[in-house]
Amino acid sequence: MNINTHTLSPSTVETMTGVPAIHPRDWRTKGFIEQYGKQDSNRHWKYSFRDAVAIWFAWRLIGFGRDRRQACILAWEAAPYLIDFIRGTEADRQFVFSVEVFVQDSSTGVVGFASNFAGIEEAAEDHEQAERFDTYDLKRIAKTVPVGMREVAEDIENW
Repeated sequence: MNINTHTLSPSTVETMTGVPAIHPRDWRTKGFIEQYGKQDSNRHWKYSFRDAVAIWFAWRLIGFGRDRRQACILAWEAAPYLIDFIRGTEADRQFVFSVEVFVQDSSTGVVGFASNFAGIEEAAEDHEQAERFDTYDLKRIAKTVPVGMREVAEDIENW
């Protein structure tokens, strides 16, 4: 299995991540996770390990107060780097950040990555009009994943 093989059922993802299956189902209905999972020939949803990690991270981000749509986007982009840290290997991008700007009754967001604090500071300067700038340390977050996710990560083939 590699991180993009779609073999995990919604109940397996729930067991692995602790995120009730109803939430990803709701996110899919609302169009938040269109890039997550695939339907098999029987129209059952199957998820990859990357999807599972992204679902778990999105759930954490929502718990931190992030908008659900933005959390799902940010988590999907960060998942491969987070998996590297879960596996105990160094990823080339340790920090993921989200920038939000409020323009005429709506906010727009940008997701970016940095390998160090200087990169975060540079990104902040590039987005000086930002009203919200959140940074997450993937290396530290990887230390908090459920044991079941860590075990699967260790069994995944090199990718």
